[in-house]
Parts: sequence; C-alpha cells; structure tokens
Amino acid sequence: MLEQKALGVLESTAAVGKAVGFACSGGADSVLLLLLLCAHYPELKAHFCILHFNHALRGEASEADQVFVGNLAEQLGVPIFVGRGKGDATSEGVLREERHLFFQKIMKQQGGGCIAFGHHLNDVAETMMMRLSRGSGLKGLAAPRAVQSHGDDVCYIRPLLGLSRQMIEGALQGAGIAFCTDHTNFEGAYYRNRIRQDVLPVWGKASPQPVAVSLARSRALLEEEDEALDVWLDRLWGEALWVMPVNWRCLKGYPKALHRRAFHRCLLALDKKSIGGKLSAAAVDGVVTALYEGQALSQSLGEGFLIFKEAVLDYVILDASLPPWGTLPLVEGGVIALPGGAVLKCEQMEAKELGVFLALPPDFKKNICLPCPKEMKAGVVVLQVRSWRPGDNNQPLGAPGRKKLQDQFVDRKVSESLRAKLPVVCHLDGTVLWAPGLVPSECVRLNRGVNCALRLTYQS
Repeated sequence: MLEQKALGVLESTAAVGKAVGFACSGGADSVLLLLLLCAHYPELKAHFCILHFNHALRGEASEADQVFVGNLAEQLGVPIFVGRGKGDATSEGVLREERHLFFQKIMKQQGGGCIAFGHHLNDVAETMMMRLSRGSGLKGLAAPRAVQSHGDDVCYIRPLLGLSRQMIEGALQGAGIAFCTDHTNFEGAYYRNRIRQDVLPVWGKASPQPVAVSLARSRALLEEEDEALDVWLDRLWGEALWVMPVNWRCLKGYPKALHRRAFHRCLLALDKKSIGGKLSAAAVDGVVTALYEGQALSQSLGEGFLIFKEAVLDYVILDASLPPWGTLPLVEGGVIALPGGAVLKCEQMEAKELGVFLALPPDFKKNICLPCPKEMKAGVVVLQVRSWRPGDNNQPLGAPGRKKLQDQFVDRKVSESLRAKLPVVCHLDGTVLWAPGLVPSECVRLNRGVNCALRLTYQS
C-alpha cells in the first residue's frame, strides 16, 4: 500500500551514500512513516536522519512536541536536526516555506539526498480542493506527488499517499504507539482546516463514492497528463526554453496548453536569475494568450519587461544609464519597440472619435491625439521619435510661452532615470510635440474643424 516509486528513490538515495531525512512533527502520519521505514530498512538506518521544525506557535504544546520527537529519535538511534521559528502567527504558506527551507538547508549540509514526508490520502483531497478554489492548472492539481524534485540536491518523497488518516491513526493506536496531536488542526483559522472540517465531510455524505479515494485517483491521472505535456514540450524545444531570448515559432499551431507550459518554464529560468517580481494569474493569462495568438506585448516583471515581438520572447532589464538612442521614424499604423521595453503606437482616428481629445484627455500622460500632418500618406514617415536631449523645449498646451522639457519633467515629478527611456515625439522639422508624462505642445491642439487625427499611445 506504500508508493513504490517513492520507496525506489529512497533505496537509490541511500545506495549512493546520501542522506534520507524524515520530516517529523510528532503527528501520527510522520511517526508511522518513520517507524515503518526504520523497520523495513534496518540496513539503511545509518543514512537516516530526522528533521523537526518547531514553529513555537503553541507555547508548551510546541515544546512538548519537540521533546517527543527528540525522545523518538533517541530510541531509534537516528540523529535529529531541530529548527525553530520566531513564534509569529502567519499564513499556512509562509509557515510551510519556513520549515521547508530549513529542511532543504540541512539536507544540503548533509551532501544532498531525499526528504520523506507523511502526506496521506486525506492531504491529497484537501490540497486538491484548495488548489481548485485558487484556479490551479495541471501541475498544481497533481500535488502532492509521490516523488518531487527540488533542485539537484534534494528530492521529496511521499510513501503514504495511498493511506487514509483513519488507517494511519488506527494502526498506531492498535499497536499502542503514542503520537502528538496538534489541536490547532481543529480550529478554523487556516483554510486547510476549514476544507477538512466543513467541506469534505459534507461532500463525502453527498457523494456515492469515497471522495478521498476518487480525488486521489484524479490526482494520479492529472500527474500522468502533466508528465505527458512535459515530454511533448521537451521533444519540441528541449533545453532551448531555459535560455532567453526564446524563439516561439516552433509552437505555432500547437495547443494553448503547451504555450502556457513553455511560458512557465521561461518564468522558472528567470526566477533562477533572481530577477524579482511575480506575475498575477490574470497577467499570466494575458501573456499566454498573446504568445498563443502571436500578438506583440510588453509586460512588466521585476526590474524589467517581458517583450514578445516577431515570435521572439525576451526579458529586458531597464538600465538607468541607458544612453541616448537614435531617431526612429513613425508612420501611420506603425508600432515602435523602444529601448527599455516600451512601445509607441500611431493610428489614424476619424472625426467622430475625436470628441474626448478636444479638451485635454485624462490619460494624456500615455495617450494623445494631434492633427494629421499634411505629409501623411500610407507608409510615409509623418513623425520622428528620439530620446530626450538637454535643451529640448516646446510651448505646453494652454501655457503662455515655451518651457524646457527638463523643467516640465521636474514639475510632473518624472524621475531622472525614467527621462532617458521616454520617447520624445517630434515633427519632421524637429519641433517637439509630446513626451509621455507631459501635456502635448500647443502647436498640436485639436480644434473642432479637424477631420482626422493621429492617436499616439505609449505603453510602458
């Protein structure tokens, strides 16, 4: 009834002389796991160690659990490593990350190996319900897995996924073996507890099938499909996904699920470079849709931008010392990808759409309209774009006279580092018309007699 895949990893880990750690809280599941495997693998005990993390959230009860696990380690003759939290009550996710970082730190000090966890059938059901409510995909719904890699040095194994909480506690009680009970597991403060106490029992009564068993089967099937998508993607791209910029052409015509998986691999590659920043679920969906449909995009992430254009995805870090860039031509219907990851669009508008622009629009910092230049013809350069230069000036809309752009930047609280990245839109004769963040020039004021205009949109 134990997960054979997990046991195989344990055996191979000990066979090469690496450590096998047991995450033991003193609860029934981790105690049973430790006793079972010590009994089943007496010849491997020399490679075993116990990992206990005391979050110090329950006062004397937390200290009693630590003493219990310490006594168990002494009786079994297995070394123990104890970590301690700050005693700050916080979210389940933060607490889990805190103890897992401790576990991984100890295992790396031991030269790497695997960590055995006592997760069981009920944990699978609870996790799946939590992940479903958060909109997780295949990878999230396939957790917890019997075997899960955590880098080159550490692997997680979960041999008890086929056993229920009732079976585990019944086995220990039947053998007269003590274990600890964390009474906070019966309180409603944490989401998992509410799922365990309020949701699954009701669902179990309504379902004609054992819910935990059915969800465990679904988890296993989802893991199979998750692994299949990974194999498919590997055959298409292999290691190329881990190096940016990434050419997206080879995924054209393939299902959106592969585009999403490829993008998540790119995010993992960037995360290893410690770029900082996370994307919301909505932002990820937007990027994946653009990749799938081949649409250009610019998405901020950490200190830089994800840029997708001409089927190539790249990550551009903004450089505060960005040097001045040359003059770029702007045509009607054109899009310019600017240094630093921004985009400037130019499109024609009809008279009936111009009403809001006759006065200064509320979003003028990124969106303005100006009368169509006389020179405008299809494909003909009508404007030019360049970086800001000392001495640039114009007459701001509604102002009595001319004013340097530098002073306008100061007035509008535009930082010095940003000024070097902003485009300055000029007429072909060099007249400064507009820069994002500033009001447009008086010379491009829209009057009611204007029949058509150009709309400029700046996307940072």
